[in-house]
Amino acid sequence: MLNNLKIIIIVAVSLFFMQSCKSPTLDFEWFMFEAEGSYSSEADTSYLKLNAWVELNQSSININPGSASDATHFQAASVINWNFNIYSGDELLFQINDRNFVLLFKDVLLNVAEEQIEYLWVAIESEIPISGDFFHGFNPDRVEVEMSIYDDDGNAYFISNSVPFIFTRN
Repeated sequence: MLNNLKIIIIVAVSLFFMQSCKSPTLDFEWFMFEAEGSYSSEADTSYLKLNAWVELNQSSININPGSASDATHFQAASVINWNFNIYSGDELLFQINDRNFVLLFKDVLLNVAEEQIEYLWVAIESEIPISGDFFHGFNPDRVEVEMSIYDDDGNAYFISNSVPFIFTRN
């Protein structure tokens, strides 16, 4: 009986330490991805909105490694690189990404998530109309997004998605 009790205690302690030593990984679920734009020939202005959000699904494994009993400290993550590819049919019209955003836009709102534990996002919206036909006469119909995400432990993740691009031209 005493040997059985020792074995149970050893197994329980081993399982406890193995669980607390796991490297937490994040799981992502698309929360929202919307893409829309327009061109008004009357005002000669364009509008663009790209809004991609993912939800971080974290289990109780994602706890503070310094304290195995602290289940309230979930892993934070940030969007490091991002890219939107905008298409008309199979033709790539243009890319908007973290490297060329400033060159393409002046007064367009950009919001990229940093150090978040529930949602990550990249949001672009031209609150002030863009002068001219940003779409160069094309009618986009699809957009793809790619995001590189890093958590606080340096783990890297890559996610992508595609949705229809709602576009009006008048």
